[in-house]
Amino acid sequence: MRKTIEQERAFYCLKCVERLKLAKNGDWFDLKNFAKPYPLKPDKIDMLWDTKYIDYLSDYSSHAKRLPQMIVSNGLIPTLVFYKSKGGARGQIYTDLSEIMEVIGFKPYIEWKNKEGKEGSVLIEFLLTTDFQTLRLATIEALAIANWLKRIVEVE
Repeated sequence: MRKTIEQERAFYCLKCVERLKLAKNGDWFDLKNFAKPYPLKPDKIDMLWDTKYIDYLSDYSSHAKRLPQMIVSNGLIPTLVFYKSKGGARGQIYTDLSEIMEVIGFKPYIEWKNKEGKEGSVLIEFLLTTDFQTLRLATIEALAIANWLKRIVEVE
């Protein structure tokens, strides 16, 4: 187990990049259970497998590098709506951010998902229904995750 929240963020950002590399071989894993990869279903990730895969990784990298500044400039909700609406690598970054916030234990999001019985990446829906203080905390958390994701893709 990682000792600090910073180590948790860094670890799960690294796992997101690792599973994209694993997707090239047709496998995938969830962040909650990364020890057991499983065959990737075509609808799991929006990418073209053969010739465009390398471009997909570089797109993911370039969009992940821009994510922290976009959150600062535009705000969390508009940035996430933009990323989700574009699909492809941006959509995967939105999904990864949602999954990381759930796995590292952002309590308001987890409690809301459990209370509402929601499945999947519904971070935007949560942010639109929450109060200002929780939105501010979510922005701080998302920005911290985005900064780690940026660092990880720069290294990879």
